[in-house]
Amino acid sequence: MKIARDIMTRNPFALKSSMQVETAVQEMLTHHISSAPVLDGHQKLLGQVSEITLLKAYILSSKEGSEKVLLDYQKSFSQPSIVREIDPIDKVVKSIIESPYNRVLVLDSRGHLRGIISPKDILRYLMGEKSRSGTLVQEMQVLQDRISILKDQLHATKTQLNTIDSMVEQSEFMFYSVDAQAKIVIANIRLHQDLGYGPRELIGKSVLDIYPAEDRKRVEDSLRQMIGDGKSQKTYSTYLTQDGKHLRVEVISHPIFDATGSFLATSTVSRVLDQDSLLRALHGVYD
Repeated sequence: MKIARDIMTRNPFALKSSMQVETAVQEMLTHHISSAPVLDGHQKLLGQVSEITLLKAYILSSKEGSEKVLLDYQKSFSQPSIVREIDPIDKVVKSIIESPYNRVLVLDSRGHLRGIISPKDILRYLMGEKSRSGTLVQEMQVLQDRISILKDQLHATKTQLNTIDSMVEQSEFMFYSVDAQAKIVIANIRLHQDLGYGPRELIGKSVLDIYPAEDRKRVEDSLRQMIGDGKSQKTYSTYLTQDGKHLRVEVISHPIFDATGSFLATSTVSRVLDQDSLLRALHGVYD
């Protein structure tokens, strides 16, 4: 809940008790106000003076022919309605309604004047709350619309991913993806079948497990190079089947990065080279 400090008008106009009466009158006229709090030299509240109080003081000081200050008429000060900075709004409203001035002064814990609250401040607060509530409703509607759009986009994306996943799984080519630690995170059916593994048996294994020992250093270097320069690679290599046989393949790998430029994984497609393909490759001829 809001408290007095949240809605008060800060640094309100006030008169100093050391002011001459004539100066105080001039200040009141200049600021077009009908009453004002009076503070002592330590900024503590002594009371409040109205136009009538000042009129009486001015007449008396003129008759006496001396330059009186406000403090000389402290007995005629009225006691203003006050609230503390931490008082809740409902208490502030009650005090304003009951106050003969229809306004309250706000004091801190040491009795220093910190602000003033008038009916306008209360109305401004209430209208602001209504406005904020309306704005919140509008923002919620916008968010709901965005969520609806995102749901549609997500559904479309899922459909596309399912289509891509189906294409990868049913592809006649071998496909796998590895992370920065060279762990296989995706591997299609064809790769498992051609290398003699059961369904999903390759997931979580090191990609080095599907290469002969003599090729593993080159594969590690190639992965580091892709992560470093972000360039795709096309090469001829050898896969190692589960039963230890060698399988000559053509391999194309592409690095995938996120929006911040961090490496996510590779996308690698490969195919077994038949005798004709292998001969053309040896002579530097590609399909």
